[in-house]
Formats: sequence, C-alpha cells, structure tokens
Amino acid sequence: MLILEDKIYLHFQKTGGLSIYKIINDLKLKKQWFREHCGIVNLPEEFRHLRRFSFIRNPYDWYVSYYHFHLNGYLERKDHWINPFLIPLAGDSPNFHKFVKNSCNLKSYFQDNLDRYELLFEMLEHILLNNPHIWVHDWFKDTSNIREELSLDKLDMSLMHWCMNMIGLCEDNTTIYKMEYFKESLEKEFGLIERVPHLHTSMHNKYQCYYNAELISAVTESHAHILDEYDYKF
Repeated sequence: MLILEDKIYLHFQKTGGLSIYKIINDLKLKKQWFREHCGIVNLPEEFRHLRRFSFIRNPYDWYVSYYHFHLNGYLERKDHWINPFLIPLAGDSPNFHKFVKNSCNLKSYFQDNLDRYELLFEMLEHILLNNPHIWVHDWFKDTSNIREELSLDKLDMSLMHWCMNMIGLCEDNTTIYKMEYFKESLEKEFGLIERVPHLHTSMHNKYQCYYNAELISAVTESHAHILDEYDYKF
C-alpha cells in the first residue's frame, strides 16, 4: 500500500506492483505512507477518506503467475513453509494442479487436511511469525484456531478472493483496473507515461498451457463472480 497526497495505491499481488512503485518514484510524487503488501485493516484512519486504486488480473493467469513466483522461492531455498497451498503437505512436490485445486476453496482445503496433517498448526504459527507481509499477521490473529467452525467459515472463498479481501479490493471507494490495460490505466492516474518497466516478473509459458478441462472447470465455478464482474474468460 502506498499513500500519495490525493490517492492510495493498493498493491494486489502479481499485478505489476513493483512497476507502479518505480513509476511513482520516477515521477517524484510525494509519498505520505508506505508498506508494500499491507492489508486494508492497517490503513491509518487519517487517510481513509482518500480514493483508492488497484489492478486485477484474469484469475486463470493470476494463479499461473502466483504459482511460479512461489515455486521459484521454493526451488531456491527448498523451504516447505514458503506457501501452504503450493506445498500442501510436508514431503510433497510442487504441483500446479494441486495448488489450484487447493486454492479454489481454502475452507475445503483446510477441512480435508486437519486430521492427517499433524503440522498444520505449526505451519500456521510459522507463517504468522515469519511472513514479512503485515496483512498476513493481522489475518492469522483471527484465524489461527482453525479447528473452530467460525475460523473455517472465514476461509470459505478462493485464495484470490481472500487476497482481494485482505488488500481491500472489495471495499467501496476503490477504482479497479484490469492489468491487461496496464499503461492506459496508469495514465488515467498519473498522466502520460513514456515507458512502463516490467519488474519482478516470473518466467512461465502462456497460462492456457497449464490447464486441463477439469482445472478450467474448477476455477470457472469458484471464481464466477470475478469472471463475470470483470468480463474475464479462459
């Protein structure tokens, strides 16, 4: 999250955030407050009146980018705690199909693994203590006792929808642009931009290469509201 004099940029993961920060720095705009992946609950009260903007991405494409970003971290450090949906059980290997199925409904994923994953609570505690993103800290304070039905109900959504909620994309007073029109949308906010840098990108093929019919159906069903609202298709 980056607060400027007249607006707030909400950084939704894997939608060009570092490129936007670079553009804002190059334009030498005055920054009032900054935390990269800060949740909306951390927005200081004195700035809540400001309008907000952010970007969204086709869910099918977003999962491919999200997966490969975390996969690269796993391959570099062999750390099973990097993402509980990428490495769902200790000893498993990264698998895109498993990742997407787990991510389509977080409540179902955790329900299915409560009894057979003895390290689940240790995993949650580890994420809470070690994840650098403050929105994860605040969210897990309310959901750390995941055996309670109330905590599980807070997870009754897809990973993408959960991230959108935490960042604040589901609140009013927010303009949400489609990443497919990245440069044009940024120019609506900041005026003419000569060049858009592409930073922190993950290397992968076109997203269509990673899906089969079953996976397409799973994402289509669990993300219907996002697909309809933003006119996204596979």
